[in-house]
Amino acid sequence: MVPDIKKAGMRNKEDKIVDSYIPRRCAWTNRLITAKDHSSVRISIAKLTHEGTFSNQVVRFDICGFVRHMARSDMALNNLCYTHKLLPREM
Repeated sequence: MVPDIKKAGMRNKEDKIVDSYIPRRCAWTNRLITAKDHSSVRISIAKLTHEGTFSNQVVRFDICGFVRHMARSDMALNNLCYTHKLLPREM
C-alpha cells in the first residue's frame, strides 16, 4: 500500500488548500525558500523523446538565492539534471 502524500497547508472543509502562500524548498540544498528571498528562481526543463522532440513533460527545479549568490546555480542545475537523467554523464 502506498500512503497518500498531501501537500502542506491550511485546508477548508472540502479538503482544498486555502493558503495564499506555500513555501518552497531548494532542490539543491533543501533550504526553505521564504517569501523574502527575491533572488530565488524556478526553472522548468522540458523532457525530450528519443527523437529529440518535446514529450509534454516538464521537470521543475527551485533554486534558492543562497546558491545563486555563491555562483553555484550552474553546478547545482547540472547535477540535478544528471540525477533526473535529463543530461547524459558522458558526451
